[in-house]
Amino acid sequence: MTYIEHRLIAMVLLSTTMLMACTGSYDRLHERYGHDHDHDADGRKLDVERVTITERNRKGVTSIGDSTSVYLSEEALYLVDKFVYFPGDTRIPATAVDACSMVCFGSRDRHVALVLDEAGAEVTVTDSDQLRRWCWRNRIPAISGSDRRSWLYERKALPTAIVDKSYQTFDRKMRSSCSGY
Repeated sequence: MTYIEHRLIAMVLLSTTMLMACTGSYDRLHERYGHDHDHDADGRKLDVERVTITERNRKGVTSIGDSTSVYLSEEALYLVDKFVYFPGDTRIPATAVDACSMVCFGSRDRHVALVLDEAGAEVTVTDSDQLRRWCWRNRIPAISGSDRRSWLYERKALPTAIVDKSYQTFDRKMRSSCSGY
């Protein structure tokens, strides 16, 4: 083998090992919400750049956006493995999402946060009007960024939230969560 072939093999092995070490969060979500089939035929593919999973009981964030496609059906969000890194596709039913919020890193780097209280995890997906409307249509309350952070990092209970009657009010509340409210 040539030097370049050795380097290429070493890089592939290292990348695979690192990815396998970082999929624990996805594996735990899959154990809870695993799905043997592809996304629903009526599911809409979202244009996402990043998907992350943060768990209350573990440090760090798992980023799976480059290797995962995201689909929405009326009643679930699907994380679909593009390659063979994960144990399979994961279907998160809307009924498992206890709150929606937003996480922002500047005005152009916005993400919708799906809070899964029972699973002790937060899944963030690149912001889209489709996903925000999905939260509202499924009667999932919008919570403030402060309440989301308290739940995630301080292990406080989620607040009792009321679902807004209009999408405009819901959307305004979602967007204000990026301002720390």
